[in-house]
Amino acid sequence: MKPKPEPEPSKPPPRPPCGPKVATGFGDDDPDPRSKLKKESVRINLPPKPSPAVTIKFPPTKT
Repeated sequence: MKPKPEPEPSKPPPRPPCGPKVATGFGDDDPDPRSKLKKESVRINLPPKPSPAVTIKFPPTKT
């Protein structure tokens, strides 16, 4: 008699190996690499927003 093969637990397929990690920025003459990330910002003056809660006033009811 052959022993029953045990069912393997389900596992995800193996991940492909990551590519070689390449360091960037060695050929740049710029001493501050963060200067490329800076963007010019412009402030726009907008009118104030109305209040989010609106109060509704009903006329008094006569009972």
